[in-house]
Amino acid sequence: MATPSSPSRNDIAIEGLKRAGVTNPTAAMVKRVADEWVPEIVSDIVDQSRRLGDGFLEILQTTAIAIATPNRRRYPLPADFDDELSVTLLDGDTTGTAQDGDSSVVTLDSAESISSADAEGRYVLMTAGTSKGQYRQITDYNSTTKEATVEQPWDDTKTPVSGDTYVILDCFDILWEDNTKEADKSYAATASSRPASFSRFNAEYLLDYPPDKAYGLKLRYYANPLKLDFADSKWTQMLSDWRSALIDGVTTLALEENDDSRSDNVRERFIAKVGGIVAKERPFGDEFEGVTL
Repeated sequence: MATPSSPSRNDIAIEGLKRAGVTNPTAAMVKRVADEWVPEIVSDIVDQSRRLGDGFLEILQTTAIAIATPNRRRYPLPADFDDELSVTLLDGDTTGTAQDGDSSVVTLDSAESISSADAEGRYVLMTAGTSKGQYRQITDYNSTTKEATVEQPWDDTKTPVSGDTYVILDCFDILWEDNTKEADKSYAATASSRPASFSRFNAEYLLDYPPDKAYGLKLRYYANPLKLDFADSKWTQMLSDWRSALIDGVTTLALEENDDSRSDNVRERFIAKVGGIVAKERPFGDEFEGVTL
């Protein structure tokens, strides 16, 4: 059986309008609903989870990798960052310069001495060059050819090339979070060291000490759907998983705009569907208490 294709924002807009009695919606009307109403409804669903007290939805969980460079303490938060940040310091003693790579392989340094048994199952982090910031698990390593096969292909435009540097990780330290007052106190420190904590201020996070070498910084956070590109896979997933509720949301707004009394019944159906979404997607459990559209 063929897998149904994911709906677009336009598909949801058209279906919601038709259910509200707009038989032939104009292109301008569809664009307005797709660009304004659908994101608004998605944002309302996300906000509802926050109002319940445990914050965010699992569908918006994501990770970003940054490379800490010696003596640099300040790093920008991702453009789509919303909240709930954790930072893990990635480190290892095995470092080198790659010889080459392809879609799912990186050829390690010609002088690399790590054994297959030690390399396989560990993660390699690319720390500089074309492939900088990518982080993959090694599934197979040939200690003769130095070719490390990774479990997930490299990004299309960031395949490792000769001269890129790497570290094979053996240390994953979760940094604790300081308040900004403590960060200001530690900011006087000038001696470089291994960071142990961070603090967040506006669109940046600050390490407690200037790094003494290159480290990986793995950020786990929740993305803001309104800051994501509509081509992002998370939008595709939300449109697919939340299709029925989003259509009801569009129908509700369209009926209300025309003072149609049927809006109350559709809104009740929408609220029930949002309850199912929140119950499924929230990392923690609480009773669903309703939604405001």
